[in-house]
Parts: sequence; C-alpha cells; structure tokens
Amino acid sequence: MKRRQLVSSLGLISAGGIGAVGTGAVTSVRGDRRISVSVASETEAYLALMRGQGLNGGFARQSAPITGNQIGLDFNGANISASGEGVGQNSTYEFDDVFRVKNQGTQPVFVQIDNVDIDGNGPETGAYTEFYVLDTRGNRDRVDGTKAQLSLTPGSQAQVGARIITADTTNQYFNKSTTVHAKAGDFGATET
Repeated sequence: MKRRQLVSSLGLISAGGIGAVGTGAVTSVRGDRRISVSVASETEAYLALMRGQGLNGGFARQSAPITGNQIGLDFNGANISASGEGVGQNSTYEFDDVFRVKNQGTQPVFVQIDNVDIDGNGPETGAYTEFYVLDTRGNRDRVDGTKAQLSLTPGSQAQVGARIITADTTNQYFNKSTTVHAKAGDFGATET
C-alpha cells in the first residue's frame, strides 16, 4: 500500500507542477534571430524609381552628381539637347513622364510625393514644384496625397510628371529635395 500511495502522490505532484507552469505568464524573453536585408539600387528596390521613357526622361538622372544611385531631377537644360537653359520666371511648366514609379513588391501600395517649396513661401504658394500623373481623361492629377494618390498593384507602374510654378521668384538656381511615400493603406485621397 505504501508503494501505491507513493506513486499516487508523485502523480498528483507532477500534475500540480504542470498546471502551475502551464498557467504562468512570461515576463521577459530574449531570443537572438538572424535577419538579412539587401539595399538595392533605385531601379531594383521594392518601390522602384526610374527615368521616364520619353524625351522628358532626360530631366531625370541616376548618375553623378546624384549619390547613392538615387534619382534626381535636373531642369537646367544640361542633360537634354535643347538650346534653353532652364524654366522662365512667372511661368508654369508641365513635363509629362519625367520619371516612373513601379511597385516591385508583393502587395498593392498607395504612393504620394511631397511638393517642393522653391522660394520659402510654402509648398503650395509662390514658387513650387508638384508631381502629377495623367488620368484616363488626360487630366493631370497631383499626387501629393491631398487631391490624389497613386494606387499601384504589384508589377504596375505610373508615369510621373513635374509641374514647376516659378511665380516671381528671383532665384536663378535652386537645389531642393522631396520625399516619396508608399504604404499599404491609403492616404485618404482620391485614387488615380
């Protein structure tokens, strides 16, 4: 009988111990894992930026003086065969298909591109640059996220144009940057 009591007692202790361990919460865990990340060139990234295919693609550069194989836009006339040297004062210029945005990822994304403040009066006042795509009716829809945003499925691309409003700026030359945003959820603007 003592033997049966011993076996029975050990069984109860084991069951109680398992119950105590099974209901406990983890306070802290540390686990080392490996991660591998490749930084690709601008044309090979999940959201690729590349020169446009038409004549206006000559305004887009992906070589020196641009660093890190990023895309840069240069409207001073040096990259194209034109006798002009740049945009005029108090004017609005529209250049279709300057560069392309391509979704090379695995899920649909929404894309917006920030306007560029040229003269310090704000990104929509005075002199500034905005980016657009042509819709199916030939309208130029800004893609700054306020009025329109790009919607790109995997493998699709969009031709992006640049609208430069010079107003009465006296700047002879400006060197500014912009940001291209992409995310799986939309920015709340109309899709184009």
